[in-house]
Amino acid sequence: MKRYWRLIGLGLLVISALVLFVPFMAHAQYLYFNAWRAYDDKPPMWNIYQGGAAIQWVTWVSNPRFAVTNPRNASDDIVLDKATGLVWERLPQSVTLGQLEWSDSIEACTRTEHQGVMGWRLPTVEELSTLYELQGSKRDLPYGHPFVQVGDKFYWTSSTRIGYASQAYTVRFGFSVYTYLKTSYQDYWCVRGGTGPTPGC
Repeated sequence: MKRYWRLIGLGLLVISALVLFVPFMAHAQYLYFNAWRAYDDKPPMWNIYQGGAAIQWVTWVSNPRFAVTNPRNASDDIVLDKATGLVWERLPQSVTLGQLEWSDSIEACTRTEHQGVMGWRLPTVEELSTLYELQGSKRDLPYGHPFVQVGDKFYWTSSTRIGYASQAYTVRFGFSVYTYLKTSYQDYWCVRGGTGPTPGC
């Protein structure tokens, strides 16, 4: 008889635990789901904040891979690449400030500020190359991209050529990856986010 009551007591304890646990998990899932949806299908790391509020991204109609913040003003606009989570200048800085040597381009990106946001840097060769897209037999910027005045130029990357400390990789859209002496003058294009260059490179 005692065993019978013990089983009943154990059963009631299990039922009570489930009654409390199931609503808790449902509420936790609800909170998680809504927190995720709050970022408009972008992981939190992709967001940039001003005054405690996330910057509002506008999907680029011509190519939904990208989103911008100010479609009508390219000079101070920034572009989110949803494929990588990287944020780029919509108008490369060298368009207005001119070409620089490699070390000066790194310094220029470090001092860059767009829409009150800092933390910009020169991209690695791998990061800049992610903007390549195969179009027929040619590799170029994605069709319908939002970038402005990105022409047939060589853009510096932060990546030093392996075994050649005096040279760095550049990317020329429509063509390929090249190396140049760091003392030469080339264009540059700043990025925000990502992991940055490998230590020692």
